[in-house]
Amino acid sequence: MAGLALASAMLGGSCAEPRLEVAQAARPGAHVSVADPTKRPAARLPLQPLDGHGHSGALILARLGSRPIALLADEDSRAVRVIEPDTHQELSHVTLSGKPSQLVIAGDGRAYVALRDASRVVALEVTAEPRVTLQQAGEITTASEPVGLAVTPAGDTLLVASAWGKTLALFRLADLSTRATIWLPREPRGVVVSADGRFAYVSHAVGPSVSRVSLDGAVASPGGRLERSEVTLSGRDYTLGKAPSDAPAQPDNTTAEGASGSPATRPGSAEHLRVAAQGFAIARLGDQTVVPLVLVHPNRALASQLGAHRDYPAHQPALAMIDSNSGEAWLRVQHRGWAASRPRGHFAGGAQRNNCLLPRAVAVDSLRGTLLVACLGSGEILAYDASPRALAQSWRGRWRVPAGPLGLAVDAAGGTALVWSQFDRSLSTIELPKGPASAIPAPGPTGQPSQLPTKMTSLPPPAALGDVNRRLSSEAAIGRKLFHSMGQRRGAADGRSCASCHPDGRQDGLIWPTPYGPRRTLTLTGPLDDSRGHQADGSTGTHHPSRSACPQLGEQPLTADEVRVLVTYLRTLPAPTRPTHGVPSVDSDARMASERRETP
Repeated sequence: MAGLALASAMLGGSCAEPRLEVAQAARPGAHVSVADPTKRPAARLPLQPLDGHGHSGALILARLGSRPIALLADEDSRAVRVIEPDTHQELSHVTLSGKPSQLVIAGDGRAYVALRDASRVVALEVTAEPRVTLQQAGEITTASEPVGLAVTPAGDTLLVASAWGKTLALFRLADLSTRATIWLPREPRGVVVSADGRFAYVSHAVGPSVSRVSLDGAVASPGGRLERSEVTLSGRDYTLGKAPSDAPAQPDNTTAEGASGSPATRPGSAEHLRVAAQGFAIARLGDQTVVPLVLVHPNRALASQLGAHRDYPAHQPALAMIDSNSGEAWLRVQHRGWAASRPRGHFAGGAQRNNCLLPRAVAVDSLRGTLLVACLGSGEILAYDASPRALAQSWRGRWRVPAGPLGLAVDAAGGTALVWSQFDRSLSTIELPKGPASAIPAPGPTGQPSQLPTKMTSLPPPAALGDVNRRLSSEAAIGRKLFHSMGQRRGAADGRSCASCHPDGRQDGLIWPTPYGPRRTLTLTGPLDDSRGHQADGSTGTHHPSRSACPQLGEQPLTADEVRVLVTYLRTLPAPTRPTHGVPSVDSDARMASERRETP
């Protein structure tokens, strides 16, 4: 385990600020002597969230004394790393027994990290004397796949959203005991708590809504009940057929109002269901909860193959802005913004192949009123203002970063954002636009080249880990990039990637049109057998399982090498197990069935 050396000097009768220095890392498996219990225990240095309210994610910014540091969840290395934000120098790291997903800092001065594949949350603390070291200080057993973390405003309760376990659990940090647990719809991913601590909002990778959980009862007394409702983000789109030649043209207004007029009165209008998906990330900006996502329609009539259509994209980037107190939602897409409770009047495009179809992280710049979204498929960071306007009107910045941006954190006072790109193992710093978001001009059409970060640094696995902990082979790493790449010739005509319909290699819960009739999306996790294919028509046989990796949606077929690396990557995705602990108590089978309902 690497450490940090602490040096302090007495100047004029007062202590100088602690100085952090890189210390020699311990070898994996090296013997560590137990401290003499008669000696005074090492002093613990409390961590404080840099943004003041505990932003969670794969990358977070904190203060150690008055010095800013970054904590990074490096999934491939199974380690949490301490980074100096300005220089990108690694100061310390701690190896873990599972894959870290998200980090958050609580009121007790500790950082908590969720171990997705170990069903645990580990408490980390920084200690001193003789050296400053990041080390484990306790753990919590959770339901299967803890991925999302949040802390109540009082700082004494930890919230854990478990993806495969489909639960939200509250833990008392004083003794790490469970306060309450509630079932959620499938694939919960991110969680935030409102500023007054009354509600938790949970995003879902699959499904038409964001979960809204009332915390009043559970926080007020141990064993209290949690109550859940849903903020529905699905609705109906209306597309227009060919109008008579003498009919007035219908402009595609870029507006923050619902479209006027009744679609049913327009010639050739058609109605299509569009549901929310890819809700991996969530953040809080004042009294608003922000969820970047895509709105999906598995439309049949306009689809040529598997839902792909250039003129009517199946996946449309969106931002959901939810009032944290009332739960009212506003949806923003490229050329329109409207109240989620109202149907859209018409849809005339606006989505593009290079839009953000795989949003994986979001951070807020409260000083400038700006929202930053990390786009996994295109390797970009997009900035929008916090208004309810259409995305085309509120776009404020676009930066290209190395592949796999999964961590995003903002230093509002410093005017910078830090980005962790897991696929390319790179840390980037981008300079945020100056002044309030409302005064920043839009940088131009989305097809315009992106700005580059002011600093990019490669962060290979910690040297102390050696090769034994480098879990991803070079072929699997290439396959991972190909699986998530979008807007390529081998992607769908509307820009989708394999990961658009198979988030994390799983299914999106939707039924798509295929040349063989309607088919439900397949799950790709777990072992793949070379002798049995898994085709879109549901058949199996001796053909190669290439189309189980990514159905043929693009202009060119997958090459043999591309098939091989895709399957190699998919074999690294373990099939999750059913939860064996952390199950909520229920009053009846009917209540459990109601709380566990899934997207049809």
